[in-house]
Amino acid sequence: MNEGTVKTECENLNTGDQCAIDSCTVETWFVMQMMNGGEIAADEYKHDNNGGTFDVSASCPITTGVTGDKTCCGDQPARFAYKSFSGARQCCGTATFDATVAECCDEGGEAVVRLFGLCMG
Repeated sequence: MNEGTVKTECENLNTGDQCAIDSCTVETWFVMQMMNGGEIAADEYKHDNNGGTFDVSASCPITTGVTGDKTCCGDQPARFAYKSFSGARQCCGTATFDATVAECCDEGGEAVVRLFGLCMG
């Protein structure tokens, strides 16, 4: 099943309850991705308490000092959070972009990021 099919099935099973639809969609997609993985994670991607060598502090540094309001981009199950920096960063379909140099264009029903002035009708 693709993302659209999963969402449709979850809507059919959870009529009128958006929270249940979103939960169903995300959880089903997650399980499908895990089952389709087919590979066991390499030790370099496992935490040390799980027999691996992944170093969280080296691989996932926390940057401090930059604040911004969080908002979301995309649709379930691939929805993700990002910092909007008071509108300087925006969402266009399934990706974020720098709104100080680009804009989100509707080109034939598809959201596309273009530099200012380059949107096609």
